[in-house]
Amino acid sequence: MSSATSDPRAVKTPKGLKDLGIAHGRINKIRGRRVAGWLYSPTRDVTPVLLVDGRPATLVEWPTPRPDVEAALGVTGKVGFEFQIDGAGVGAKIELFALSGQRLHKICQEYAEHAVPDLSVFRQFDRIAKISQQSDAVAITSWDGAHNPIGRAKVLYDIAQTRRPAAIVTYLFQEFGGKLWKPLAENDVPLLTIPWNDRARYHKILRAMNVNFPTVWICKPRLPNFELASQIAADDAKLILDLDDNDDHFSESIPSRIKIYGSPGLGQSKYYQNRVQARTVASITLRESYGGEIVRHARAEAPTMPSRMDAPEVNLRTESPDRPAKNIGFIGTVRSHKNILAAAKSISVINWRYKQNLKFHVYGDVQPETLKRDLLEHGVELKGIVPAAQLYSELSRMDLVLTGFPSPDGQDEEVTRYQITSKIGDGLAVKRPVLVPTGPSVADLVNTPGVFVFDEVNFPQKVIDALAFTGDISLPSQFTLAGAYGGFALAEVEASKQPRAAEVFANSVLWRDRDAGVATRPTILLLWKQHDAGMYGRRVDQVARSYKNRYPDHDVRVLELWHEKTREEYVKRSSNHMSDAGNVLTSAGRKIDNVHVDADGVSYDMIDYSSSPELEQKVFRYLTNRSILPANTVVILFPIIKFYEKLQDLFSAYTKIVDVVDNQLSWSSLNTDRGRQVALQYNTMLANVDAAVFNSAVNRNYFADADIVPSNVAAHIIPNWYAPPAGMNSVASDQGASAEFNVVYSGNMNDRIDWDTIRSTAEISEKIVVHLIGAADRAPAGFFEILKLKNVLYHGPQTERFSLSLLSNAQLAIMPHVPDDVSNFMNPMKLHMYRAVGVPTIATQVEGIDPDLDSVTVCPSKAEFVDAVSLKFARWADDGGQPMRVEPRRSASVHQERYLRLIQSVAPWTRNASRAKDFAEDEIGAGLVSALGRTAREI
Repeated sequence: MSSATSDPRAVKTPKGLKDLGIAHGRINKIRGRRVAGWLYSPTRDVTPVLLVDGRPATLVEWPTPRPDVEAALGVTGKVGFEFQIDGAGVGAKIELFALSGQRLHKICQEYAEHAVPDLSVFRQFDRIAKISQQSDAVAITSWDGAHNPIGRAKVLYDIAQTRRPAAIVTYLFQEFGGKLWKPLAENDVPLLTIPWNDRARYHKILRAMNVNFPTVWICKPRLPNFELASQIAADDAKLILDLDDNDDHFSESIPSRIKIYGSPGLGQSKYYQNRVQARTVASITLRESYGGEIVRHARAEAPTMPSRMDAPEVNLRTESPDRPAKNIGFIGTVRSHKNILAAAKSISVINWRYKQNLKFHVYGDVQPETLKRDLLEHGVELKGIVPAAQLYSELSRMDLVLTGFPSPDGQDEEVTRYQITSKIGDGLAVKRPVLVPTGPSVADLVNTPGVFVFDEVNFPQKVIDALAFTGDISLPSQFTLAGAYGGFALAEVEASKQPRAAEVFANSVLWRDRDAGVATRPTILLLWKQHDAGMYGRRVDQVARSYKNRYPDHDVRVLELWHEKTREEYVKRSSNHMSDAGNVLTSAGRKIDNVHVDADGVSYDMIDYSSSPELEQKVFRYLTNRSILPANTVVILFPIIKFYEKLQDLFSAYTKIVDVVDNQLSWSSLNTDRGRQVALQYNTMLANVDAAVFNSAVNRNYFADADIVPSNVAAHIIPNWYAPPAGMNSVASDQGASAEFNVVYSGNMNDRIDWDTIRSTAEISEKIVVHLIGAADRAPAGFFEILKLKNVLYHGPQTERFSLSLLSNAQLAIMPHVPDDVSNFMNPMKLHMYRAVGVPTIATQVEGIDPDLDSVTVCPSKAEFVDAVSLKFARWADDGGQPMRVEPRRSASVHQERYLRLIQSVAPWTRNASRAKDFAEDEIGAGLVSALGRTAREI
């Protein structure tokens, strides 16, 4: 990837930086998954944010010391940062922003020069599924991707992808590290990594996402490979078995004796080997034993490389002008049986006996530690693992490439008889002479220009000959990708004549299990920011029940996240009668047990966790256990969601709608950690969604004015609506005359209530009974003062169904709100609830009241509010206490209809250009786009 220098002399304070308070910074280093740099602002109140093609990266460290920058700018304090990125192709745009206040300020950008593989599991699945559904796709399987077996699979991928859509699917065994092999850490290969111990879950997802490759190239005859092939192959898939080693021999090794890839699985492995007759092999000896087409460890043609005479020296000190240093390089996995220590000793002898100055450079993972110490004692320069993208560059710095060293007394004959090293192609690709241990598997390469086959005896002479070689070196045809593809093509023709996957795996238990398939259905997952879903009929409940009623066969789930500290806080508050903690705790128990399904059929779930890593794992299991997958799901996010930054990568492959149901920016102190977290989540969440919904124009314009909504995000204003829960007779009852004039307010008692207005309402007459429903654990003194009135009843926090029952016997509902930073951005749902019941309403004049609510009387002043209540009371008294009603509206509102159509327009099961176009035209017809006028693309 691109690597900018961090020379402190190049770090200059831009003109006006300190005067204007503008943040300044730079991306200095992009290496593997890590992006490092610095960010400075005179105000010091900034946070770095990194987007990779619009997707947020993970901030690993901030701030860290950067003495070079601090010295150059003449400032003190830490200004360095480091991010981790996942999944970036060559040319990916990497943008650095500074979060200052509410918004992101772009600082600079770079473009990726090297790829980073995508390890996000659902993005991997999504990519693999799309490739598998192409008629000429090829899957390459590897029985383990945590160590070098996947190296051969990568060769096969490189060959196939020259002409076909291709992908690698591999298991990961924990005993080999459980993580992708390091040399592939900078390759943007379509890749699916499956933890062996959790493979049943991944197999289920493969079935749910209809992953069925028409051709499967099985790399190495190990039992896990055949199992893996059975899970990704179409019924009529062509199967090709690739052999590049004596895997039967390795399977019988002592460490493998109790493993499925060892002796216990050898019988089944041989069974499937015999049933897959289309084969490719890496050496002539493998072809002699197993048949098949030769497919070498092929390599792409290297870019122009310096000649050996021009190759730069590598950390060398020339001992004598008469003996310039020459470099021999070995790159690969270094183990005792590779005999690299014997090679080092032999090179030392050559230096002494032939007066040479040979430097032996060994790249790769060296195990065990004793071998590492022995190599260092013999003058070997150990260089560590070389990423694949840097392989040619490192080899071009060598004069000779060593591919291995013979074992004494034929100890490794079972290996060397078949094995042909991939390092031959590496060396020839960079036009360097290659030293190859003799053996039957390389006998056909003896006369290849640049290949020097040796044994222990003639090794010194072959080194001298190789150093003196001046002929042309190039990749033989069989070692090129095009040449190797010819072997694959012939093998695929043979596979078309052989039994297909359904017949080959007919006796496999796994194949029979997969025939049952995995039932998936369209799913809506609503991720709620609080812990009270399903209790009060909030917006999340309205969206869920409205959708479920319209599409009863779809799965609709509301998910809440429950940290152990949150639970402890609720337990502490539960003894307070005015807190809703008791109700939340009761509901939480049912949600965690997955038994909370409401009368509308909406499932309410909760995940309890104690740490963010545990949260990610639990959410992943929750999603996969229920087949809530990107291919069949729309996720609706209601910020601010605690720890969502730990889940954003997990959800990145999903279709997402963000519903900005309130405006926490408006009341958050942005110079606090909490305030910065709120601003960061709004900015990063809205940067990576399919659509955004705002509950009011005021709220929408606030975010637009702050430039928080990107111009390419479809933005919609959809105010609240209300639909009562199933089975609830929410229409006000007609019970004849009443001796009391019941007035109801339902909502949060802690904020934005004009208690003097409620007092004045209660004091109009003793026949007026004011009912208050809601949490009041932080209520001000005014609340406690009016409780002294005998005609004011506080019912505590109650459920939606209780509120509807009370409202059904009420004559009037009120909403005496005070305009503030909270209520200004609300669109009160309670007014829609009152209207659904048929109870007239009197409200103060605040933002967000739907003008179409003909049941609401809006009063600009307290006096007018009290007069309006008095007038209603007088009419009731004149009518002899008869109920006062407005016609209940029980039909679906236009807001509900628009929300449901928005979901369908972006849903993966219905998404297409015509639907999106129809939705946009409907919105424009409603005059909503022109009313916004804020972004380049509203719909």
